Parts: sequence; C-alpha cells; structure tokens
Amino acid sequence: ADKEVKLVHSDSLGGLTLTNNGETATPVFELKNTNADATGATLKFNKDGASVADGDVVGNIDFTSEDDADNEQVYARINATIDDASSGAEQGGLDFYVAEFDGTLTKGLQVQGGSSNGVIEMLRSLVGSEMCIRDRL
Repeated sequence: ADKEVKLVHSDSLGGLTLTNNGETATPVFELKNTNADATGATLKFNKDGASVADGDVVGNIDFTSEDDADNEQVYARINATIDDASSGAEQGGLDFYVAEFDGTLTKGLQVQGGSSNGVIEMLRSLVGSEMCIRDRL
C-alpha cells in the first residue's frame, strides 16, 4: 500500500521538509542508482561561497528527536569542514559529535587530512580526564 509523504518548502528554514503520516520507519529518502557499473549514487553537499576559508563548515548531518519533556534535542552530528583551503594543499575534516550527559554536543572523533599525501589523522577527543573504551561490539 502507498504511504502518504509530503514535501514542503519552508521559507523560514530556507529548505525542504519531507514528512510522513505517522507510519513507523518513514519517511525513507533513497538515492537509487540502477546503472550496471561499479559506481553508486552520490549525496553532494556543495559549499559554493565566494570566500571559502579554513574552518568553514561544508555540511552537517544532525540526528534530532525530542527528550522526555518534548524539547527538541540533537543527539548526534556529523560535521564536514575545510581544514586547509590553500590551493594545492587542500585538507578536509570529518567530525563526529554525540550528546553527553547534559545534552551538550561534544566532539568524540575527528578524521582529518594529514600533512602529506596518503596521510590521514584520526583523533579521539577526551573530555576532562575520562575516557571509556569498550572491547565488546
């Protein structure tokens, strides 16, 4: 059976909202590639500004819901950044945030381009002096 899905333009948000009718696990946003080659679909975040600079955010993915008092809460975020915009020495970063005890988004993992070709750095963030590593997945 078909499920009702609405696509709404919002002037105040400057974007589009895809809304379901209350069905479980919907709406689903799918990029489908039926080509018979080895290349899949692409979700592209394009920051096409006149003055891009080091530290600029290229795009965010926020995972948002409510708390038990019905307040909106971002529980996790993936953030893509320009670490170095210098032509010929471009470096990007990908940061992973999660809500900690009081709901504050805190960076837990940072992946960034290194200082030479083929080098990628992965940094874990430590808050205070506590770090918990679990060995069971």
